[in-house]
Amino acid sequence: MMALEHAKDTLLESLAHSTDHGLTGYSDWILFELCSLHAIAGDWDQAYIYARKVLQSLEDESILSVNLTGWYMIEALLRSGDIDLARAETERLEKLMENNRRYRLVLLRSQAVLAQWDDNPDQAVSHLQAALALAEEIGLPGEEWQILGELAKLYAGRDEETMAQQAFKASASIIMHLA
Repeated sequence: MMALEHAKDTLLESLAHSTDHGLTGYSDWILFELCSLHAIAGDWDQAYIYARKVLQSLEDESILSVNLTGWYMIEALLRSGDIDLARAETERLEKLMENNRRYRLVLLRSQAVLAQWDDNPDQAVSHLQAALALAEEIGLPGEEWQILGELAKLYAGRDEETMAQQAFKASASIIMHLA
């Protein structure tokens, strides 16, 4: 938890610096990261506040901002009742990402969050399996272990204990390899 607090303090300092020096575009990334940090910590109220700030800071909807953890923003919007906005942001990302595989990963994770919200675990699993395949293809083990962890939770929720255990073991193996 202390690492999250330190990261938050650093991001807030960077946000102040970028604002003071008129660094455009940089603050969007910082706001996305602050939203993600609060979501990871389970502070969904603060995550929602930063999600709204991200959306306010996006002046041109036709520009794809630096956003590698956007599914946290989608979940923060959903948890706060902004369901239509969460769907609209996911659709906006889908239209803007073109052939960018890294942003496709963000889209698939966001679509998985929406499917879970809609109580459609099969669709969520499908999106996460696609995200996992893409993360493996482009060589992102830091994404792979997180996706496997989410898949394991979904498998467990569907009483697929063998699949859940396999996903958890694969996730742990990647973490150990990265450590």
